[in-house]
Amino acid sequence: MKLSPHNIVVDIETLATSPDAVILSIGAAAVDLKDMEVIDNFYLTIRTKEQLAMGRVEDKRTREWWDKQAGNIKEETWAEEWLLKDALVQLRLWMKFTKGVDGAISVWGNGAAFDNTILAHAYNMCDVPMAWHYRYDRCFRTVKAMFPEVVHRPQDPATKHHALHDAVYEAQCLIRVIKYLEDRI
Repeated sequence: MKLSPHNIVVDIETLATSPDAVILSIGAAAVDLKDMEVIDNFYLTIRTKEQLAMGRVEDKRTREWWDKQAGNIKEETWAEEWLLKDALVQLRLWMKFTKGVDGAISVWGNGAAFDNTILAHAYNMCDVPMAWHYRYDRCFRTVKAMFPEVVHRPQDPATKHHALHDAVYEAQCLIRVIKYLEDRI
């Protein structure tokens, strides 16, 4: 099996599920497939009012869902520290620093039409070049569905829906699946 040695798992928290959703936070975990470990991570929270003003959207059901979430995760997710464009530049710089010299970086989102798609839309809207080429989009949800017996460890409920914790958890699951496959090839 040939995978890019540079892999990043991203997770975002949003106020909708459409590509133009307001992004509340971005979490990412860099995975070293040689040593099979998470080697670095990234986390930022993003201001919402500025995103709404530029035409990004929220939906009522997602907002109501967030209103019901536990305090710590909700407070951290809604810290609203960065402007969207600045957050995307920071993510791009972190990915560029993380990916090494060959330039190929696989970016894993939890759903073929969610994390990566929403981030790509935001990069385009903010006129910031993306840190990865679209041909390196990867879907962790597909991997998880194909190997449920390997990705069977539940995530700690106290950390669910926190972009960084979700990204690290998903990266650890991805590592388990790749180890599982390598043991059988």
